[in-house]
Amino acid sequence: MPRYAADGCSTLVQLRTLIGGPQLETIRSEASAHRGPSRWYNTTSRIEGFQELMATDADPHDNPHVAQSAEGQSGAETGSAETGGGDTAVGGVSLQKQALRLLAAVLVLALIVAAPFFRDSLEPQAIYVQEPGHEQTGHRYLYDERLGWRNIPNWQATTHGRKLTTNALGMRDRPYAVQKPQGTYRILFLGGSFTWGYGVADAEVFTEVLEEKLSAQQKTSGAYEVLNTGVSGWGTDQELLFLMDEGFRFDPDLVVLSFNLTENPLYNVSSVQFGLAKPMFLDTRLKLGNVPVPKPGTDYPQLTCSADQVDLTIAILERMAEKCSQHGCPLVVMKFGAFHYRHHSEFRDSDKVQTELTKLESRFDAVLNSDSRMRLLDLDQAFAARGLVLDQILSGNFDGHWNAFGHRQVAVILHQFLKDQELVGPDRARVAGAD
Repeated sequence: MPRYAADGCSTLVQLRTLIGGPQLETIRSEASAHRGPSRWYNTTSRIEGFQELMATDADPHDNPHVAQSAEGQSGAETGSAETGGGDTAVGGVSLQKQALRLLAAVLVLALIVAAPFFRDSLEPQAIYVQEPGHEQTGHRYLYDERLGWRNIPNWQATTHGRKLTTNALGMRDRPYAVQKPQGTYRILFLGGSFTWGYGVADAEVFTEVLEEKLSAQQKTSGAYEVLNTGVSGWGTDQELLFLMDEGFRFDPDLVVLSFNLTENPLYNVSSVQFGLAKPMFLDTRLKLGNVPVPKPGTDYPQLTCSADQVDLTIAILERMAEKCSQHGCPLVVMKFGAFHYRHHSEFRDSDKVQTELTKLESRFDAVLNSDSRMRLLDLDQAFAARGLVLDQILSGNFDGHWNAFGHRQVAVILHQFLKDQELVGPDRARVAGAD
């Protein structure tokens, strides 16, 4: 999702002011979520700026052969009655039977014609949403009553002119089976727009580059799969819910969370983000609110959290670590976001911004460095250690997101970190081929 810079200030909310984000256009599709969008049209809603997208394809459920068969059958039956009508003409019995048969045929035809309308009213309809400017960003989503929104499965588009593809599972990734192949070491990535790959092509996303690097060492350490489940605009709360509901079904050997220090805490204490309703934890015990998530175009309740945004986010991270530990897979938290404010010309000379940023980092680092269930990768420190400058990793992309070079740097840093932590390689007990 697009990011908005703010003037120098003293709070996290002011540090990264998100003024509601772009309003999202709402579109409902007659196609089911499993088939993907085949017809788009606007819902009746108060969200402004709709753009009607009507497909001209025929309804696949209309079956003229069925109607033709019913007509032929009724015609044959009518002819049969007329043939024998001379023997039962007294009292009008023959005419009465013919009338009943004709009525039955009409009712059958009426049911055939009405069947698609009954189907549409009984089957849940998938709702699709898109941002204004989606032609450039590629930001189109599927409404989800549990998560708020998610990627559209089997989707092909572009993000700022670069190829954007999702697989049948809704991942911006190549096809994968839910069941992990034998002898495969599987890494599951969670994240938002940086992981999703805003503004870069499929092959340029850091998860793809990392998988290529890991695959180059398959002869010594087995096969690797790197699954990218990132969804633009998601908070850590949505990522936790996805991991618990669906992520562990992929039997990951390792989970990596892309954690944006300057954005995710804000997202986590909001029940509406980027013009869409979302789930929200109401306290540090992680009592879940706003579920089922209100549909686009309806009234969105503005919920409040009883906890500080940092405390709530720490509780979410700790719950994620707990769940990963229960499933026998380590959790890596890849923290980033401070590098932008440390080096951006608008913020680097602001004492207020730098002081608040240091306080924010310290609160998270104290937890991430002390909890043995989490491995901290400080991406900002790694950028600085490599002598990178902000323009190198952002130039040519939009809204402060990494460009292709930036994604390659992230992949290189990740690869080295995973080897240093012995989370990949032939010495891992659960490494591919050791099962």
